[in-house]
Amino acid sequence: MKGGIFAFFAGIGVAATIGALRSKGFAPRVAAGLTTLDLNSGDATSFQALGIDPELADRIVENRPYRNKLELIERYVIGKVDYDRIKHRISTDAGHANDPVRVAG
Repeated sequence: MKGGIFAFFAGIGVAATIGALRSKGFAPRVAAGLTTLDLNSGDATSFQALGIDPELADRIVENRPYRNKLELIERYVIGKVDYDRIKHRISTDAGHANDPVRVAG
């Protein structure tokens, strides 16, 4: 009985956490067991929390939308070293798959 009650409240806590993360631009990736930051909705402060300096974080935000996360390198928004450091912690949603391509200026 105690285990069932604990599981119930743990589930409520997980649901509340996922809701809070979504409101900040994080998209839960349940299958991989990861929570990632969406390139098209996260704010610059969230990218800085991933270890990106403020200037690069601003560039990421300024050069939206992204069809996929590799566009960070392809469009010269950030370098490969920075990309390799964050690639497992970022994602894009399918809603931007057909957006026109932009090149960082």
